[in-house]
Amino acid sequence: DIVIRAPWNGRREGVTYITIEPGMAFGTGRHESTRLMMKLMRQTDLAGKRVLDLGCGSALLSLYARVKGARRVYAVDNDLDAVLSAQKNVLLNGTAGVEVVCADLMDVSGRYDVVLANLDIRTFALSSGHIMGLLKKKGTLIVSGIIGREKKEALRLFVPWEPVMEVRKNAWRGFVLRR
Repeated sequence: DIVIRAPWNGRREGVTYITIEPGMAFGTGRHESTRLMMKLMRQTDLAGKRVLDLGCGSALLSLYARVKGARRVYAVDNDLDAVLSAQKNVLLNGTAGVEVVCADLMDVSGRYDVVLANLDIRTFALSSGHIMGLLKKKGTLIVSGIIGREKKEALRLFVPWEPVMEVRKNAWRGFVLRR
């Protein structure tokens, strides 16, 4: 439902674009785990929601959340290059309602309707409890960055949240989890 484009690529009438400056940050939309996140987000109601994007990289998922109607998006990454890239992409898209912050995942606080986490199994193993604590009681957790052989381990990390949707692309898996 959208086209991801570099700033120098043209535009066509009637197409929704997200402009991403390819750079140092993860998230041009080409990686399988990013595509899985977007597919899961496409099937999730984000309208009016407060969304947290953990490990935001280029802010692609944050920008997509705003396209999907999220009221407010908090984009967090611990890599300064990623944060600078994310800020640039938010400006390139003229998107209000996205706040980009450089912070460690464990320093993030608050409660969110939706948490986006396209991370890796090691990060999930270290922080799944904290991530679950960032969700409102009836919140939605969307995760990817999980290789097929890590599926059972990853899902155990998020108990009592259960998968209500699963998608796969090649070796990668993504899930929507709810309590």
